[in-house]
Amino acid sequence: MKSYDLKTQGGKCKIERGQNSDIRLNEDIALEEIAEHLKTCKSCRISFDSMDFKEENTMEFSYRIENVNTWVC
Repeated sequence: MKSYDLKTQGGKCKIERGQNSDIRLNEDIALEEIAEHLKTCKSCRISFDSMDFKEENTMEFSYRIENVNTWVC
């Protein structure tokens, strides 16, 4: 998963706000926050992309989130 994918899917989470989602609400909100930050912070996007996550969707990626602050500057 690259930052572009997370930004796109994070935007969908925000629009749906938990509807049709198996992601827990607190993880859903965290994904939105990370996605919003990645839209404006080039250094975090570069860092995120360099990690080369294998997850293909936000549901899989959401399991990695414990604290938003570990994902953004």
